[in-house]
Amino acid sequence: MSDTTTKPYRGSEWKKWDLQIHTYLDPNWKWPSGYPNGNDRQQERIAKFENDFIRHCIENRIEGVAITDHNAGDAIDGLLVKNRELGNKVTILPGVEVASDGGTHLLIIFDPSSFIRKNRWNTWRETVDHFLTAIFTDNPRFEEQNGRNTPLNPASSIDQIIKKAKEYSAIVIFPHVFSQGTGLFSCDSRTRKRVLKTCNILDIACVQRDIQKKTDEANRKLTGQGFDSNDFAFINTSDSRRIEDVGSKFTWIKADATFEGLRQIIHEPKTRVSIQENPPLYLHPQIISAKLLNASSYQSKKSDFPPITLTKEIFFSPNLTTIIGPRAAGKTVLVELIGYVANRFSTDKRDKKLPLVEFLSKEFSDIEIEVTFQSGAEEVTTLKRPVKEWNDPFYTSPFKIEYWAQGEIERIANSSNQISDYIEQNWLNSDFLTKTKREIETLQKEMKSLRGNYSNKLQIEIEKKKLEAERKQIEAYFNKLKAEEYKQITGKIKENRVKRQMIEGLVQDIKNQAALLKNLAVQVRFFSTVDKDKVLELFSARDPLRKKIEGFYQLKETQLDAIVTDLETTAKAIEDSDVKKSLDKENTELIKQFTDYCKTNGIMISKGEVEKRNDRIKFIDQQVSKLESQLQKFEGDQKRHGQLAAELSTKLKLWEKENNKLINGFNRQFGNTQISAFWNNPASEIAGWIKAQFLDSNSNLKGLIEKNFKTKSPVREDYLADIIDELVDKYGDKAREEIASILKQNKAPKLQDSSGKTETIRWFFEDENTKPIREDIIMRLNEYAETGNNYIKYGNKVLGKDSMSFGERCGTLVELILLSGDHPLIIDQPEDHLDAKFVAERVVTLIREQKPNRQIIICTHNANIVVLGDSELVTALAVSSRDKVSIEQGSLENIQMKKTIFDVLEGGESAFKKREQKYGEAIS
Repeated sequence: MSDTTTKPYRGSEWKKWDLQIHTYLDPNWKWPSGYPNGNDRQQERIAKFENDFIRHCIENRIEGVAITDHNAGDAIDGLLVKNRELGNKVTILPGVEVASDGGTHLLIIFDPSSFIRKNRWNTWRETVDHFLTAIFTDNPRFEEQNGRNTPLNPASSIDQIIKKAKEYSAIVIFPHVFSQGTGLFSCDSRTRKRVLKTCNILDIACVQRDIQKKTDEANRKLTGQGFDSNDFAFINTSDSRRIEDVGSKFTWIKADATFEGLRQIIHEPKTRVSIQENPPLYLHPQIISAKLLNASSYQSKKSDFPPITLTKEIFFSPNLTTIIGPRAAGKTVLVELIGYVANRFSTDKRDKKLPLVEFLSKEFSDIEIEVTFQSGAEEVTTLKRPVKEWNDPFYTSPFKIEYWAQGEIERIANSSNQISDYIEQNWLNSDFLTKTKREIETLQKEMKSLRGNYSNKLQIEIEKKKLEAERKQIEAYFNKLKAEEYKQITGKIKENRVKRQMIEGLVQDIKNQAALLKNLAVQVRFFSTVDKDKVLELFSARDPLRKKIEGFYQLKETQLDAIVTDLETTAKAIEDSDVKKSLDKENTELIKQFTDYCKTNGIMISKGEVEKRNDRIKFIDQQVSKLESQLQKFEGDQKRHGQLAAELSTKLKLWEKENNKLINGFNRQFGNTQISAFWNNPASEIAGWIKAQFLDSNSNLKGLIEKNFKTKSPVREDYLADIIDELVDKYGDKAREEIASILKQNKAPKLQDSSGKTETIRWFFEDENTKPIREDIIMRLNEYAETGNNYIKYGNKVLGKDSMSFGERCGTLVELILLSGDHPLIIDQPEDHLDAKFVAERVVTLIREQKPNRQIIICTHNANIVVLGDSELVTALAVSSRDKVSIEQGSLENIQMKKTIFDVLEGGESAFKKREQKYGEAIS
């Protein structure tokens, strides 16, 4: 067996094999120059061959070979002895090459660990002789040629050879499938089909540059003759007849370098074999090992937590590691602590118990977890984390894993909201989509704020109308006096009043602006977070940036205040100006003329009453001016709202385009599965949304309209629903825009079914008093920012919907989890709540497909996940009578590990039978 002491054991790994090697017994063998010569030095020559052969394999990193001389096994025992002397650095499998009576050659490879012991033979020469005697029923094994035995004679039929090989539990390989005359595709079709039904390993036997071409050709021919090429393992062998040729053509096999390891390529022909120049590299991030530090000091402490005695370093395969063991053996503890080092661990209290890591921090505070990991081709890194630092908010881990604690999948599957969050965060999302969605939400928020301000417009307009009506009454009082002179005087008074109001309005505007800037200056100073003197210390006196920074602070501290002072001075100067004084003086003179005129003409009106009414008109004009200013602001808000609506529409189109791109990418990725994604376009529910906008607007504004215009809202929800439904059916995708256009025209839409709905239609579309409602609804329609939801389907059922059972939701999540990312994936018991058939057929298939692309670590009680998933490394935990954890690690091809799987996992033997049934193999 190969030596595993030089590096950590991580289960089945790629090893170089050469499975067709001839020795000096072959008639075409070529002895290198310098070897002892002559019959009297034959034993010396053979001893040198054995030594050079083993050393050549070691130097060329060939870890497994099969000796396959023609019809002979004499050289094998000497090589096995020499290999033991040199430390068993190479796995040497005994074998033989035989030819059937039809000319077809086969390689028969025996199990060195069992067959001699079982049959009590002392040497492999005896074993091979016994096998050959059984198949050479009519023909001699050798023929005399030029004074020497030449082992080339054919044996019995190919069926008899294969039958006898199975009795010996041997592996049968078809060599040189492309050879003329004896190759697989040179055989008659009947022989070829018989061979292919029992022989799963085919030797391509070609130079390295032709491997892909020959492999494609073999796949094509096998498929054309009704066979599934995926059932066959293609290997490459040297068929060497010189020591230096051993390993010149070779095969990479992912397994322990044992006979059982070789057997795995029958069970997993596509994932266990590679005939390229170099083996597949696994550069994805991976955990190499984990162990507990300082745990030994707690071994004598009584506790319901035996895994603290787990002091042995545990290694993990870069592909699939399955962790098995009885209940309370520490499987969950192990993966939870690895998750803790990666800052992915549970802090939830369940059944009134502390979370695991928090519990450890209180009971076993000296424990540290050490994890060794590697990302790509980077150096191996070791990271330690003490359990007492479990609540450190500043801890970050340099390596990332995806960890699913026991029951976590079920908790997500049980909540539609959590399913939606998982899908959005892990699958159908991008930085651009998130950014655009945030921009959409910001735009909509600002638009709603503008519309909220605009809704006050109606109240302002009502107040303005009341003031204008009062002014009209006062002016009507004065207008009763018909004398021309009176009218001239009152006209001049009005003209003077307008001029004074202009001056006073200007002064007020300047004062308002000064107050606004004064408030802004306070805020600017308040929000200054960087100390001027400290920041200037960072820049030298010659640094040109220093002057610019000083200028910034000078602006903040002085410029705004200076502007405010200047504005206040300007307002005061206008109030004290000659123009203002002249208008005030003119007003006084006009009032005197007015009162003198009234007195002269017997008009009974006092100067005080005239001044009072004129002052009231002046106040009304001031208030109306302010209200008009507010109304102008509302018009600005409405215009700004329209600009934002155009931006919002553009953003929505960008969002939809990106979202569709993500969904299309998702569906391409999962094209070979039953999983698919789709967008639930919210436009399908637009009628309900539009109806809600009409009703909300009516509810918010009808009170003011009814109170001030002495009218009553006639709206009926059922009628409104009918109106909107008909308009949406009529205009389709353009319904929002078309309804907004109709509202702007103050014109009722033409409907096929308007009976009984006239009052509701007029209220929303025609009534002059309800114009504010129309304006509000138009703005609402422009604020449409619905992005809908993305959903994932499994078959015809939607994940997170009632149509999918709990088990189906769990199964779909497990599929998504297995198919996402390249970081190490740790799952604690994914089989919970899953149908056994789904696990055996779908989950294990996904595991086999994904494990070359990412490291998978699974705690499980399901034998199918371990065996049919083709675990590269199985870690079995158990608790001894002294509450100490024992650890056993091995591959599926390891006989002792296979026995452990039988003992620990219910259905373990059945799982191995399922795995081997396809190829007619029996459990060893």
